[in-house]
Amino acid sequence: MKHLYFLRHGESVSNTNFEWSRKDSPLTKNGIIQSKQAGKKILDKELNIDLIISSPFERAYSTAKIVANCIAYPKSKIKTDLRVVEIGLGELEGTIDLNVSKIYRENESSLDKYRGTEKLVELQKRANDFYKYVQSLDEETILIVSHGAFYRALHRTINKIPISERGTPIKNAELVKLV
Repeated sequence: MKHLYFLRHGESVSNTNFEWSRKDSPLTKNGIIQSKQAGKKILDKELNIDLIISSPFERAYSTAKIVANCIAYPKSKIKTDLRVVEIGLGELEGTIDLNVSKIYRENESSLDKYRGTEKLVELQKRANDFYKYVQSLDEETILIVSHGAFYRALHRTINKIPISERGTPIKNAELVKLV
């Protein structure tokens, strides 16, 4: 039986600025602390992580390296995967629009109308494809370090939840068992 855990990246500069960002954004000091606490939580739960797969974006990859250090997992063995990156934000990239944020929290597909954004069905397909890939791996206990929108898509895939349901948000550096 495979065990799949998900960890959202620690707090980033973009998070503190309420900025829509798919691009690289470094962790804040608090994000570094959160990442260390997540590593400690993995140790406290006595999880034996066989594989860490991370988004290549700085905030997620930095989180993965901090966690790896805490749990004595070789950083050189962290795999990055473009399928687990944040949703593409198109013309929203780098903007601060609290009204769009409010609508998005209620309906994820609301971003579909903005130029250049990754459509929700595309994100969901990425999550579906990634889950099939993970199921094919030999490793039994896998940690995915990624982003909030990808978490919700992967959660929908695993639990066979309709794409129209947004799902529960995940906090920065929150560890969730998916399977």
